[in-house]
Amino acid sequence: MKQVKFFLVALMVLTSVSFTSCMKGEDNTVVPVFGIITLKSNFLQCEFQVAGGGVTFVSNKTVESLMNANPGDIVFLSAQYDTETQPVDQSTSKIYVDVNFAVKINGNVSTGSYDTEASKSLANRTIIPLSNYQGAVPSMYGSDWVVIPIPYYTEKYENISQHSFTLAYLKDEEVKNSTLKLHLYHNSLETIDKEKTVNVTYNSYEAYKAFNISSLVSSFKADNGGKNPQKIVVVTQEGSSSVEITGENTDKYTEKEYNVEGYTAK
Repeated sequence: MKQVKFFLVALMVLTSVSFTSCMKGEDNTVVPVFGIITLKSNFLQCEFQVAGGGVTFVSNKTVESLMNANPGDIVFLSAQYDTETQPVDQSTSKIYVDVNFAVKINGNVSTGSYDTEASKSLANRTIIPLSNYQGAVPSMYGSDWVVIPIPYYTEKYENISQHSFTLAYLKDEEVKNSTLKLHLYHNSLETIDKEKTVNVTYNSYEAYKAFNISSLVSSFKADNGGKNPQKIVVVTQEGSSSVEITGENTDKYTEKEYNVEGYTAK
């Protein structure tokens, strides 16, 4: 499995590769479309588009997993199309694809601005250290979204909806070097003794979560003389196993900081 950076740019790269492949006359005409993308419409057929991209990918059939999704949602998409039956070139604006799977990744997430004391109620679990996985780092998607691979434990995959995540800006935290710190908090409704069975790993699309940080950047600017952050970091609470977070066991997990890749200061 490639690095997280691959997932975030895969669709743009693969679109470019498809154009090149057709012009070179390569034998393999099936082109994968795989990575993070925006849902533009799910009326009858789903339409997807990479943030800032010009090509629209249209599903050949109804995508049942996105029936309750809304335009603007962020999706982890795996699909493909065949250039033998659907030639593409640099002027192509719409490509019809067969969807293998499509999962909304901005569900069970929230963002907000909090005082440090109020933020203590947002988490009751750690996550698995991102450093366990090569290239597992937060990355920008478009100008408003941060996508984070979040590995954690659950009793079984059917229970992943019992896990929620908050990305928070702490208003009373000291700002250094114009850096916006965003704290990632993990909350679980499962019983901790049972939820250590399954590792929702970075290599699985279920681990990816997308957070719209536009309101957090606005709060930061309001508190810092209207200046945009020069850098954004995500602060995680990590443990080697699923650790219950309480006021008494802070020694059982560590906080780690990760630069958000792809962020460009304005």
